[in-house]
Amino acid sequence: KVKAEFGSEVFGMIDALSECMEKISQELKLKEAKFGLTMALPLVGIQHNTMPPPETEGPMTDAALLDEAAHWVDFAQGAYGKEDIKGYDKASVNVAIGEKPGVEVRAANLQNAGVQMPGHFVAVDRRQKAV
Repeated sequence: KVKAEFGSEVFGMIDALSECMEKISQELKLKEAKFGLTMALPLVGIQHNTMPPPETEGPMTDAALLDEAAHWVDFAQGAYGKEDIKGYDKASVNVAIGEKPGVEVRAANLQNAGVQMPGHFVAVDRRQKAV
């Protein structure tokens, strides 16, 4: 079913993601981690492009949910870095996520200038107890 929907190359992408996560896990010693691992896959569509958008019942008014969403959206933005900081990927990501208290960027690898794709980074958010 997955092969019919997305093509056989999706399995190669999943294998590559698994290999990448294994390397990160070994480097950061995640087996000894005290916090859970939160992954963001900003390029994976949540809804199929050919389907109509879901119906809404009005504006979102839950402030706690909106604050939580804004917090994680900042992390997704961090994968693009800050344009005016060159050569220091960790610093670029830290500024792009808003230099949040309790957050430490441990590793970062951003794309070269002009590439419209996110890079990769690992950050520890001590307040949310997440990696």
